[in-house]
Amino acid sequence: YSLTVTGRSTWKNVVTKTYTITKAPSVVTVTPEPLSLTYTGASQTLIAAGDAIGGTLLYSLDNSSYQTTLPTRTAAGSYTVYYKVQGDHNHKDTEAKTVTVTIAKKAITISGVTAQDKVFDRTTVATLAYDDVVYGGIVNGDALTITAKGTFADANVGTNKQVTITALTLGGTSIANYQLAAEGQQTTTTAAITPKGIEDATIAGIP
Repeated sequence: YSLTVTGRSTWKNVVTKTYTITKAPSVVTVTPEPLSLTYTGASQTLIAAGDAIGGTLLYSLDNSSYQTTLPTRTAAGSYTVYYKVQGDHNHKDTEAKTVTVTIAKKAITISGVTAQDKVFDRTTVATLAYDDVVYGGIVNGDALTITAKGTFADANVGTNKQVTITALTLGGTSIANYQLAAEGQQTTTTAAITPKGIEDATIAGIP
């Protein structure tokens, strides 16, 4: 701004002075906070909205493209949300700050694992089958697989013998969004060990 002072009467000079009114800092009054999130298969808002004085609060996931709408994501993982104030006519922009948000993996339970009957072979190794597995808590349309270790209680011939299930391991195209729940997993099933035929036992040297 310019201010001009013109003299009157015996004061004939004209004096001009230039003044600058600088922009005031804009201020974030409510800091955006991460939300507590778990994978649902749907897009979720990552943060609770903040607020500011002197401008508009903007958000970004890449520190390049900023917008007023709150950022969203679907997949489980860790995300960095950038935010800054775009100052108005009388206020400065702020430097970008960040908040880290995590969408946790969804915990699921496994049931329906079966064990195959086998012929006596002196071992307790059981072969498991997964055709009827139920993934408790899986989102419709997602795909998972499971593998595990099966062990008979002993190597003796018998029916409805207990098979212990251990070492459950998830796989499949949707594995990045899931984890096994700490409780509620199937731990046993049953199967039979049938006698070995005489011819087979003789060949194998089993008395």
